[in-house]
Amino acid sequence: MRASYEIVRQDPGLLWFPVISTCCLAVTAGFWLFEGAWLYAVSGPWFLYPPLVAVALYSVLFVGIFFNVALVGAAARPRGRVGRCRRRRQRRLVASERDRRLGRLLLVRQVFAVELYRGSAADVSLAAA
Repeated sequence: MRASYEIVRQDPGLLWFPVISTCCLAVTAGFWLFEGAWLYAVSGPWFLYPPLVAVALYSVLFVGIFFNVALVGAAARPRGRVGRCRRRRQRRLVASERDRRLGRLLLVRQVFAVELYRGSAADVSLAAA
């Protein structure tokens, strides 16, 4: 509980996540309640109710999980000058690893191109002989 209080004290903007999440959940649930009421009002077939309920529960669950993951990600993000330096260093490490992989890929591609060229040149010289 103390750690949660410290995180919220450092970044009060995180308090908006539960508010927005509740609003989105209410809109999503309201939409599906309206669809169910409409299906009932037009005397829709009974076999459409279970898929409607399944899709409604899935979408409400998706919205809830989405906002929980977003809140955890925002809370775990480093703050302040130290956080910026750490993010910059991490980006450089990722970029250097990407560059090394690209360099290896280009090297392998070049070696294969040379081998293919040697093979085709050998085929041409054998065919001419």
